[in-house]
Amino acid sequence: ILGLSTLDGVLTLLLISQGANEVNPVMALFVPNNLGWFAAIKLGLTSVGAAVLVACARMKLFRLFPGELLLYLVVACYVALVGYELYLLRNPPLMH
Repeated sequence: ILGLSTLDGVLTLLLISQGANEVNPVMALFVPNNLGWFAAIKLGLTSVGAAVLVACARMKLFRLFPGELLLYLVVACYVALVGYELYLLRNPPLMH
């Protein structure tokens, strides 16, 4: 998860350098003015979230499904996000 988050951050910065906007309002506060804080907060929040997911991996969430499923769902979402960012880098939208 941390590796995918780091890759997401790098790809986000590449997209921003090409005219894209950060859609996460919290992270948008730090880009492009302070890349150090952007990286620190992104990795800090991701680390805390990943630690919680790992801690809950063996629990039943809402008494319905294993917490491990949520961990896999987060990984799948990150993979999809990175794939979308790579697509945008290869096929930038037309600017009007």
